[in-house]
Amino acid sequence: LQVVIPAPACCRQESRIPEKLKPSFMKVKLSEYNPEWVRLFREEKERIAEKLGNKIVTIEHIGSTSVSGLGAKPIVDILLGVRKISDADEFIPKMEELGYEYRNHFENVMPYRRYFTKPEHYHVHTVEVTSEFWRRHLLFRDYLRAHDDKRNEYNKLKKELAEREWNDVNDYAYAKTDFIKKIEKDALNEFALLTEKAECNALYEMYSNVSEETKKICGIQTKRLGPAALIRTDIFPGFSHNRVSGLGLETPLNVNTVKEIREFYSPRKNKHALQLDPSVLTGDTLQILSKYGYEFKNNWVRFYRDTAPLENVRTDLKIKSVGNEFLNEYSSLITTTFGFPAELNSLFEPVMEDKNWKHYMAFDSGTPVSAGSVYFSRDTAWIGFAATKPEYRGRGAQGAILKERIDEDGGVLVEHFIRSESYEKGANYCRLA
Repeated sequence: LQVVIPAPACCRQESRIPEKLKPSFMKVKLSEYNPEWVRLFREEKERIAEKLGNKIVTIEHIGSTSVSGLGAKPIVDILLGVRKISDADEFIPKMEELGYEYRNHFENVMPYRRYFTKPEHYHVHTVEVTSEFWRRHLLFRDYLRAHDDKRNEYNKLKKELAEREWNDVNDYAYAKTDFIKKIEKDALNEFALLTEKAECNALYEMYSNVSEETKKICGIQTKRLGPAALIRTDIFPGFSHNRVSGLGLETPLNVNTVKEIREFYSPRKNKHALQLDPSVLTGDTLQILSKYGYEFKNNWVRFYRDTAPLENVRTDLKIKSVGNEFLNEYSSLITTTFGFPAELNSLFEPVMEDKNWKHYMAFDSGTPVSAGSVYFSRDTAWIGFAATKPEYRGRGAQGAILKERIDEDGGVLVEHFIRSESYEKGANYCRLA
């Protein structure tokens, strides 16, 4: 699904600004990139986090001051993530104690945001971490950080526009909108493909590398169509072990591809699933899918983040990196928690020995109660197998395991961490954020 959305709010103000705030004309004053902006962000982040407490999911540096080498107005934009926007309403008096002014002028057009400013220093945008606003700003920032040519192109555009005189502060911002929307689209496509490939590689290697005996017992088959990965496990009827990942981005979704997929899964009684990026669901592809008996089941979402440390993670359990010595405990915990047949315990044997994988468990007085893994694919890490015994849920095990994975490997081996699962609003995105 594609939605045309105006430029990021940190790069513009909404059009409904009170008349008394509008200048008759203006020129935008840009500063060359200043590495001090990073220090200013970190210091303010600490002050805000200490003041607002654990209702904050995470705090991000956004806008032009967050991109090294990019000129900007010398105002640090901060993105404050919460689970629900009502939490932000509770922040208002505390933010005012920190010297911020609560600006509600734009909430009639942006009801999902709470906006605070500290004149000449900081702008704070508070939104839910599952919002479109959150996603667009981080995609825009991360794409410019990864592409010097696009950063330079944006810098040149900003300088050219800053030389003009504007009747309204919004005119300068809207003049950048076409460029910003193009970057957002390119960023979404690039990160979608990057994360799809990482997951495809993880799934294919895991199922392909099991022993021939396990393949025979469990009815495991694998196939690749370009980067797309097809996995089939006849012993278990669920979609988690019978699905196609990565279809439609580089591997085309057409009649021939669908026929090849159906042939791979036939003859068998179990159903299989196609994980499809929304961008490929056009009229033609939907017609093809309907013709061959496919129907919409649910939303399967992919979370992605950079390698910044996790915040507000607490648990009384002990987290430990594990290897083959814990194969039985690890595999049994995963299969039991998800209701998989015991025969699939053998699925984890090769990945325990594979250098591209790392595995972690949470222990309560020496008893393993939670597990999680990570697979490394070039500069991207795929997070999988998050399972916790029911009686230990809510004690922070998965958050702590995730923190361990990121703290140990982030910034050394990878640039991004990703996770995929059936959609439940806010549940694990808040953990991953």
